[in-house]
Amino acid sequence: MLRISLLLLLCILFCSLVVDGKGGDKDDDDKDDGGRPGGDKDDDDKDDGGRPANVNCVWNSWGRWSGCSGCGSKKQYRTRSVRVQRQGAGRPCTGAAREEQQCNLPACAVNCRWGSWSGWSACRGCGTQTQTRRRSVAVQRVGTGAPCTGSDTDKRNCEGPPCAVDCEWSSWSAWSPCRG
Repeated sequence: MLRISLLLLLCILFCSLVVDGKGGDKDDDDKDDGGRPGGDKDDDDKDDGGRPANVNCVWNSWGRWSGCSGCGSKKQYRTRSVRVQRQGAGRPCTGAAREEQQCNLPACAVNCRWGSWSGWSACRGCGTQTQTRRRSVAVQRVGTGAPCTGSDTDKRNCEGPPCAVDCEWSSWSAWSPCRG
């Protein structure tokens, strides 16, 4: 498969270098060179009407892909330049001079991060009570990132109003001295 692709590429490159004229190569006898060997060099790039010959545009090979390192969603690119400029009625170069593709990189490590604490719950009831507050994860851990540490719930004691107590008599005091 690779051998066929290379052969096809070579054929395309060779064929695109062919100069489009009025019917292909001419015999040296047809040239109006005055019988001099080698002909007139100034006329080699012109057709019979003195106009520039038709030359198809040809791309250089693609350069190497740019670096692709690190992590996350990144792109790499490669470029190519025109080797032979189009002349006359030759075909222009088609396609882009730059290609991009996604890099195949692992996700970047992201540490877990807690969100803000909620407000404390109300201190309901009398005497010593417990208030709570909560928080949730704001940023989830990704890859080798650190997990969130600690709890999502926090508690503390709070003091409500004194609790009502049923009335109880204390023990009797000692008798007072007798007077009299």
